[in-house]
Amino acid sequence: MTIEVKNHEQTWRRSGYRSLKATTVDEVGREYTHSTINGGDVVTFIEEAITDVLRSLLDQTAEPSAITVNVPTSVTISEALKTHLTDKYEADPVISTLAIV
Repeated sequence: MTIEVKNHEQTWRRSGYRSLKATTVDEVGREYTHSTINGGDVVTFIEEAITDVLRSLLDQTAEPSAITVNVPTSVTISEALKTHLTDKYEADPVISTLAIV
């Protein structure tokens, strides 16, 4: 899963906003996208994207899957938060491992 964060500057036509996008490609090449332009916080967005992937996994397979979340360098996630998210999602038997890099 690759996370993209874009800040869009205010112009004379529109106010500024933040867009967030998560793109996931599974092992057979299917691509899933989760996005928003609400400008919410990045961590909540990442959790929503992981939940979407989890739902897709539940629909398609019974095999545990490894998920890697690639966060842009502009976003800083503490080690404590990475541990919390990893523990939270690895508790689900559908996710074998979760890595946030």
